[in-house]
Amino acid sequence: MGLGPPDSNHLIIFINMNSHRFSALAVGAVSLAFVYGCAIFDVDTGTPQENLDANRAVWNASGIADYSMRFQRLCSYCDPDWLVSVKVTVTGGTVVEAVDWDTGNPAPFEPWAYYTVSDLFDLIQNAIVKNAVELRVRYDAELGFPADVNIDVSRIQLSDDFRSEVRSLTAIQ
Repeated sequence: MGLGPPDSNHLIIFINMNSHRFSALAVGAVSLAFVYGCAIFDVDTGTPQENLDANRAVWNASGIADYSMRFQRLCSYCDPDWLVSVKVTVTGGTVVEAVDWDTGNPAPFEPWAYYTVSDLFDLIQNAIVKNAVELRVRYDAELGFPADVNIDVSRIQLSDDFRSEVRSLTAIQ
């Protein structure tokens, strides 16, 4: 169930909530792919809310309640301790352990400071409700969890950006 780089099973969804302009080059490339029958990627169609709801349903249907994942925040203005790649263990919807991915040492912050998959879905929902100026989400094609999240609620406020990556999500039996 690991997750590698984007391939034919992934789609990056980019929504600039303040603009309805699309890149002619991107639209042209996607159009050519469909005209020639190439399945470059699976397409989430619909609004950000519909995409969120559909992927949350896929995640919920998986029945995974206990899992571990590699979680990393990516931000320009974060304390460097927040940028550590962390193995997060979730049991029954609660983070029960967080350790440095590379060393196995305790993570810089208490486990409750890290996100579950449900928390990430809630962050995306909040960005939609707040009409974020930028919301980019790549959902895992198999399990529906938010694999890459990039949220900017306001261009004016620097500290409201949120970026994260989830990799190597594995169910715990």
